[in-house]
Amino acid sequence: MKNILVFLTCIIFFGCINYEQEVFIRSNGSGSAKVHYWTDFKEIFEDTSSTNKFSFQKSIIKKNFELEGLEIISINVWIRDTDTTYHAEIKIIFENINDLNKTPFFREDSIVWKDGAPGHKLFSQKVRAFVSNQGRFDNYYLRFTYHFPGIVIFDNAREKYKSRLVWHFNLSELTSEKTLLATIKLPENSVISSFILAGLIVFLLILMLILFLKKKKKYEDEL
Repeated sequence: MKNILVFLTCIIFFGCINYEQEVFIRSNGSGSAKVHYWTDFKEIFEDTSSTNKFSFQKSIIKKNFELEGLEIISINVWIRDTDTTYHAEIKIIFENINDLNKTPFFREDSIVWKDGAPGHKLFSQKVRAFVSNQGRFDNYYLRFTYHFPGIVIFDNAREKYKSRLVWHFNLSELTSEKTLLATIKLPENSVISSFILAGLIVFLLILMLILFLKKKKKYEDEL
């Protein structure tokens, strides 16, 4: 009975899972990510529920990450014989990190990458609370690693190396919701490139409008 209760708690609250997320993000919000999670519960590994966020079924994993503008590079699932743990690893490329919130997998994470002060970007991500009095859950953890495209001028990460930030939590720490935070100062050439690109787009739109109006006038004159 105790094992059944533990298993149900795992399914409902996504406990009994070790989780690692590593993200490389560019100034325009595009980038890549690797998600790796594993468990020592065979019942979770064999679960075929379509609503299981941390599924080990490749077809369900694919659905959890499917989104226009997101490309799944690889999905790998394996059993590590040395300690009988069950693993899943997913590698993706995305066009806009904010759109990850539209996938079933990241839906509750509220990932944000937005403009701050001129030349700065603001990042945040929610980590949901996990509440349980089961002592065995203290052995599980979550780890988030982000590689940012500039100088980190503010953060609440546990570890920092240049533009790489790492947040990690044991499940026992997640008695309330956590928020990952960072403010990034972009390289000047990146900011200049963004302005040049924006100016080029505006110029092309104006040029297209002028050509359209000339063509329209010529057509009216011929009539």
